[in-house]
Amino acid sequence: MGTSAEPPVPAATMITLVFEGDSCILVAKIVNGKHYSILSDYPGVPFAAYDDAGVAEWSCELDIYGKVRKLGNCLLLVMV
Repeated sequence: MGTSAEPPVPAATMITLVFEGDSCILVAKIVNGKHYSILSDYPGVPFAAYDDAGVAEWSCELDIYGKVRKLGNCLLLVMV
């Protein structure tokens, strides 16, 4: 039986997620060499993302029940 190797994943399609210490709180995302800082509230729910230049790339405001009240530029953090 032959072995089949998976083709390498192109770097342009890779996404790196960075978490805080030993928690599940997302603090950064790297996509196509661009770095984004992610801000979260005290329970760890992301509410904003900024690029290297400090420009707000994404934002989300939830109501007291956890439903989205305001959503800004949802293209960046589709996976969050």
